[in-house]
Amino acid sequence: AMGDNIVTETNFKLINKRRKLGQNLFTDSESDPSLYLDYITMDGEMKLHVKISNFFQTGTNLINLEEETFRAIKRKHFNKTPIRDLHFSSLSKIKESPLKPLPVGCAVAFAVKTSKGYDFLIHNRSFSTYTWGGTKAVIPNFGLVPPINFFNSDVNILFNNFVREFLEELYNYQELMFLFESSTLNPEWFYKMTEAESILKSDSFHLEFLGFGYNVLNGVANLALLARIDNIKLGERLKNDVKCNWEVDEIEFVNIKSEKLVKWLKEKRYNPSSAFAISKAIEKLST
Repeated sequence: AMGDNIVTETNFKLINKRRKLGQNLFTDSESDPSLYLDYITMDGEMKLHVKISNFFQTGTNLINLEEETFRAIKRKHFNKTPIRDLHFSSLSKIKESPLKPLPVGCAVAFAVKTSKGYDFLIHNRSFSTYTWGGTKAVIPNFGLVPPINFFNSDVNILFNNFVREFLEELYNYQELMFLFESSTLNPEWFYKMTEAESILKSDSFHLEFLGFGYNVLNGVANLALLARIDNIKLGERLKNDVKCNWEVDEIEFVNIKSEKLVKWLKEKRYNPSSAFAISKAIEKLST
């Protein structure tokens, strides 16, 4: 569900601090639309109700909470955390006093069928990203944005974001996205791109919901999904064609029974949303 815009002050001091650390917070991102979680309803099924802000507005709140947490950890006594105390000290606080706007994140465990079961796509996040640089993560891994021409279409927000990020993060199509969006009103235009069609037209591709939760370091609400390819030949083609974008330092295909997955968890290498998605995906694929 969608709602009206929110107006909040962007803290450019925080934004510029992250830029100096090498994070890609582009100047034109100030006007980029972003979706934030307004509230949740549970009338028989969970529904997330979202509204529009811009990328820097959601980024300001996210970075504020992260920076407060980092400062508190550095001190001998863990105190003086007013943002966390007010908004994230308990689940009831999150419900009663939500901090707005904050992004809605999505962690997709991508599983490809092989002769030995399934392989996950696991990547090292680049330090150029403004969240969780240097960690192990599933891919695609992204924040939700409103599809173009959203208010005049009935496009599925979550699916549209998945297809877009699949193309951007695994096939490095980001510049092409910006080029075409300026001249089209069709929010599903990129579904016809070769790499997208290869999975969307296949009966062996499935996208499933795994779970929902909050990342309490930065307050982001996270959806965990499982993207599954059950055709071995199609999976091999995807593996051979992958050409990741700037958000990815390295990517590898790891069998879901590999000890690597456990080792990385014990070493605290994952970002939390990815660890959750991997855990739930293994449960689903093992049944």
